[in-house]
Formats: sequence, C-alpha cells, structure tokens
Amino acid sequence: IRSWDLNEVTQQTNLFGHQGAITSILFTSQNETIISSSADGSIKIWDFLSKKEEGSLRGHSAEITSLALSADDEHLISGSLDKTAKVWSLKHMAEVTNLTGHSAAVTAVLFLGAGLQAATGSKDATVRIWNSKTGSSLFTLTGHKSQVNDIVATVDNS
Repeated sequence: IRSWDLNEVTQQTNLFGHQGAITSILFTSQNETIISSSADGSIKIWDFLSKKEEGSLRGHSAEITSLALSADDEHLISGSLDKTAKVWSLKHMAEVTNLTGHSAAVTAVLFLGAGLQAATGSKDATVRIWNSKTGSSLFTLTGHKSQVNDIVATVDNS
C-alpha cells in the first residue's frame, strides 16, 4: 500500500503485508487507521501514523471484493468471492457473524444507519438486507438483470 502527499506529489508511505493484490482500502473516520483487503483473503488493519500493522483478520476462503465501516468505526463488513459477507469487531479483532445466502460472489457491502443492519450485493443479481448482529437475512431485493456492483443508501435508509 502506498500513500501520497498530493500537494508535494511525493510518496509518503509504503506498507507491506498482503500476499495478493489489494482489492479494497479505506480510512476510518479520523484518518488514523487504514483497513485493506486482498486477493489472498486477508484483511489488514494499519496505524497510519506509525505505519505499522495493528492486526489481521482471516475467515474468507477466497478473494475479498469489498469493505465498509459502520458509522462508529467499531465494525467492518467484508464481501468475498466465497459467496459470503462477514461482520467483524475491530475492537476485538474477531468475526461477529457470517452472512450466508447468496448463490454467487458478494461484490458490494454496506452498513445501514447505526449499523444494526447491513446490505450485500452479489453476482447473483440480488441485494440482501441482514441483521448484522445475528446474521439473519431480513429480505432480498430482486429484479436486477446483472450483478450488483455497489450499494448506496440515503441517510434515513429509505
């Protein structure tokens, strides 16, 4: 992972740790932590200021395609080619729940509102809404003609 100072057009950071290509990357809301995922199925948590790896999350059996943070930065959701999404506790660096039900790769993930619900999009052309704490599927949105590549929601989740 490389970070750049765009004002000076100079490279600032070079972080090493994944064994495969980086597939998704994001900052926490305070820009102090970087979270990255890889084709090797791993998620890495980095301290941006010290440039050190703080931890690693493993649980997917295939490439991770997407990441999203809860509004409070306490939970992470990851989608994978293994047809699952996982909710992780960043405080405990552990899996909270495994979201299973898609018949193809999960290509998009999103926490809704305060993070009690999550949405996943898939190559199976559906969007599923989940209870992010229990892992139960609440309902499925159908009608897409092709895979779902991204998910967005309004602030009030309407």
